[in-house]
Amino acid sequence: MELKKSFMILILILLSFSLLIAQGKKKSRGWDDWDDDFFEWYGESRPMIEFNYGTGILIHKSYEDSFADIGSIELKLGYSEIDSDYDDLILDLDSRYIFGSKISNTLRSENSPGEHQFASELYRFGFGNRKGYGFKIGPVAFIPYNQTAVQWSKFNRLEPVNTNSPASLIKGPQKIADYYGNSIRFGSLSEVGAKLEIASMIAFNLSYEGSVIYPRVLFWKWLGSFAIEHSGYHALGEFIEEIMDRVPAAGPIMNVALRGAYQYVFFLLKKDNMNWPFDTAKPLAYEQFKLGITLTF
Repeated sequence: MELKKSFMILILILLSFSLLIAQGKKKSRGWDDWDDDFFEWYGESRPMIEFNYGTGILIHKSYEDSFADIGSIELKLGYSEIDSDYDDLILDLDSRYIFGSKISNTLRSENSPGEHQFASELYRFGFGNRKGYGFKIGPVAFIPYNQTAVQWSKFNRLEPVNTNSPASLIKGPQKIADYYGNSIRFGSLSEVGAKLEIASMIAFNLSYEGSVIYPRVLFWKWLGSFAIEHSGYHALGEFIEEIMDRVPAAGPIMNVALRGAYQYVFFLLKKDNMNWPFDTAKPLAYEQFKLGITLTF
């Protein structure tokens, strides 16, 4: 409860701060600028293909340890742009992509399901945006980043490993399985990571992802929660741009640290309450670490 109160205060501060920064901007953006940003999918960007493998857990806060650990494979297709707007040694990353994933306990071969756990297999697709600032060191670039995405998920399998398990152990998770199974569910995810580009075409990625799958969409509550979350996220972005203007070398670390902490706390709140701060149900959630390789052409 104290965490929620503190975070609500932080949100209000960030919203107020965003308005102050907006008022203080010397140069306003015209309609043409907004129009280009919204409709121009690739602009001057380069085509990007990315492959990721991850390991993690599927959880529901009402039924801890009820689901087997998972592995995942993922493909991203999109466009990525890296500029040096602030300094020749400071890079600005902006990527937009569509993705598809398979998530299953069978993709984590070293860890078989427990006797009273549920096995799962899920397919998902969606689209997202990745932003970050990084450092250029000779031919190598190191870019910490944050990303957000929306997703649609379809469970192909969500079932108890041992059908002879005591009913008391599988009754609750079975309700979740019955509800989520054979339906496409909407959700969101956030990710914090770092990209090591060793050549103009090849980069390696390490990241942490937290995602939630909503049992249902309560549109107005979802919209309110989305507006609160992304207003704060945008306010931090404005604040970080002010840092970049004054001390570019500090920007990449401040960006990933501040925005990453913000995303993680919001993810924790949504695991308890899918449309925080509005009173709604607990969702299914994934947490996973991912390794990947990106090819940019």
